[in-house]
Amino acid sequence: MNKILLLILLSCASVQTTFGQTDKHCLKGKLLNKGNPVSFSTIKLKNLSNEKSVNGTTSNEGGDFKIVDISSGQFLLSISSLGFKEYRDTLNFIEDINLGSINLDESSEYIDEVTVSVNQPKIRREKDRLIMDFSKEIIGENSLTLVNRLPGVFVLGESISIKGVSGGRVMVNDKFINLSGGDLTQYLLSLRSEDIESIEVIYQASAKYDASGGGGIINIKLRKNIEEGLNGRLGLDYSKGLGKFPGYSPSTSFKYKRGRFSTNLNLSYSKDKQFEQLDQSRSMLDSSRYIANNYDESTYRKKNIRFSTNYAISERSNIGIEYTGMFSELKDTLSSNSQLLMKDNINNINSLGIFSSLSKTNFSNIGLNYTWEMDSVGSKLQILGDFVYNGKRNKNETKSSQYRDGRHLSDTAFIFSNPNNVKITTGDLKYEKVIGKTSVFSVGSKISNTKIENNNSYDFANLNKADIGRFNFTYNYNELITAGYLLLETKFKGIDFNFGVRGEHTDIKGKVYGADQDTSITPSYFDFFPSFSSQYEWGENSKNVLILSANRRIDRPSYLELNPYRYFIDNYTTQTGNPYLTPQYTTTADLGYLFKQRYYLSLGVYKTTDVMNQVFITNTNDATMLITKQNSGKKNGMNLTLSIPHDFFPWWNTYNNFQLNRAKINAPNFSFVNNSLLVQTNHTFSFPKNWQASLNAFYTNGMVEGNIITDDIASVDLAIQKGVLKDKLLIKASVSDLFYTSGYTANSHYNDDIIRIKKRQQSRIFSISLSYNFNFGQIFELKDLTKSNVDEKNRL
Repeated sequence: MNKILLLILLSCASVQTTFGQTDKHCLKGKLLNKGNPVSFSTIKLKNLSNEKSVNGTTSNEGGDFKIVDISSGQFLLSISSLGFKEYRDTLNFIEDINLGSINLDESSEYIDEVTVSVNQPKIRREKDRLIMDFSKEIIGENSLTLVNRLPGVFVLGESISIKGVSGGRVMVNDKFINLSGGDLTQYLLSLRSEDIESIEVIYQASAKYDASGGGGIINIKLRKNIEEGLNGRLGLDYSKGLGKFPGYSPSTSFKYKRGRFSTNLNLSYSKDKQFEQLDQSRSMLDSSRYIANNYDESTYRKKNIRFSTNYAISERSNIGIEYTGMFSELKDTLSSNSQLLMKDNINNINSLGIFSSLSKTNFSNIGLNYTWEMDSVGSKLQILGDFVYNGKRNKNETKSSQYRDGRHLSDTAFIFSNPNNVKITTGDLKYEKVIGKTSVFSVGSKISNTKIENNNSYDFANLNKADIGRFNFTYNYNELITAGYLLLETKFKGIDFNFGVRGEHTDIKGKVYGADQDTSITPSYFDFFPSFSSQYEWGENSKNVLILSANRRIDRPSYLELNPYRYFIDNYTTQTGNPYLTPQYTTTADLGYLFKQRYYLSLGVYKTTDVMNQVFITNTNDATMLITKQNSGKKNGMNLTLSIPHDFFPWWNTYNNFQLNRAKINAPNFSFVNNSLLVQTNHTFSFPKNWQASLNAFYTNGMVEGNIITDDIASVDLAIQKGVLKDKLLIKASVSDLFYTSGYTANSHYNDDIIRIKKRQQSRIFSISLSYNFNFGQIFELKDLTKSNVDEKNRL
């Protein structure tokens, strides 16, 4: 398989000769307004005699546009964008034309003697994705907050669901984030709105993307347009959890260009303290009752660095290097008070425990990108390479005491350590060939190797070294994934089609030895992942669009989930990994209708098999509970989504999303049907004298995650911002979760047990944010870098 893929891709270099040279021409340029990109504008080439359109495109989020396959001759160029005056020019095509930067003049409306500039559309839908523009977002927001505002996206704990389907993946600048769980959450918290241009929601990923991620993909696009010379930003956030703990985060970014060389540097540091209150209760079969009250405080310190540099070898080829580092320390202390209340209220058992942990993460990723644009119509070759190192040092200490009716019974004290080292090496080769006016053929391959060394050890104060040794074990993991894909994008009888297929072969060698659990895990499997989409447009300027799409995806277990460690959360609750977890597969289909390029209605269905559910396994004899993940049954669902943008006034814009979800879960130990509603509303206000405000809210009557069903969850966020010093300095004040309603209660189902869970955390936070921008020179574009280890890094 690997040899066949390699031969296919080596032949790509000669494809250009096979297709020959074209006598058509190419037009490209960049749209700007006062140095800022003008996104999603309509660019048309028209016949000079009757001004009928003969070709056209739209600018991307960076303001760039390109029209290919233009015949020789004279044409009228027309550029239009909401809020700007139309730009017109006559062009004579005898060769390719690069217009460079085009400045669009604003068109303003006057209301009550106050000039209010009309904003560009905040949301735009393309064939396989929704694009939400955050270029004018109020400062001081983090990317996790912005993700939770995306239509149809809901974040519950460390899980991201898209249209009711869990397993959503996150990318930054087309590169999957190589972190998961709490580390991913902290990374997203470190990305500020000032550095974010837009966020894309890719509902139906095509075959060119790694097959992992059943729920879809969220792609965060960072700002990339900077000025010739040096420019940047200095920022500071200070937050105070109302009634609780403060936090702060200074940050800075620098961007520099000289000639063909450009570079970008982002640095940030943050210190944050949080709390979480988690209460559990359940009735036992013998009519006894278990109650647990857990209170957790955590302090997080982290340093982040992102550095990229790019060199344009020629007009059509460039090479880039990018480095990302995250260095963090998490201190956590949990106090637990557990009670086992007997039926006759005699011999009740009470346990008090302190569970502390220290976790240090040393994460580094370096990537190399070479891109060659092989002709004037956009055919290109990409060679990508990546190396990731993730070193983690975890140390957990347990101290607990047990009492019966007030009499001391026993004490337990031990330390658990599980240091691990992860190394990932990947390589990618991609080729795209533009064929004629309407077709693009793509082929690519990838190879990825992951090695993990993990040592799990215990230290009991009352045991000697020989006795302790029998509890220790080592877990080593080696994974090799080879993949290839074919993709054809074409147009037939006015309908756009996208056909693709991706093949991935996974070979795993896992070894657990020690602690009487010597086990070898050696699965090897090959899967095909087809994708399809079609789009039909009609009406003036293609304002009405009908979209049909479907694909098959995979979610592999994270490396941590495969590690059979045991960690004591409280006196009666233990968490462990499962080395026998296998991937889950999700097949989805979606039919969408876009009306007047504004209003969107879609109906989606999905089916997930071999679901990796987090389950709570209870012991009715002693009230102990084990939290782990298992492949348990299947999940079927459907969703109905309605998106309605509305502008009440030129200074008051809203975007509203309504989503109905129905999920049916069938597993050996639990089965249920859940219907839910998700309502999201976002409001932005523009006032005179550089004042801005926002109101964002959501409500759901319940969400499903594994075998857990939540009750109502809601939140309202408010923010106000003022620009001073000619808008170079922005000052923001905000309150998140104003009414303190984002906490939730939930029921966990397993066998005949129902565990009632109540969770509350530091979500109502008052924040002050400052951001100062400095710049010198003319606008230029810092090219995006694409890295190759797009699947494996997310599973760390």
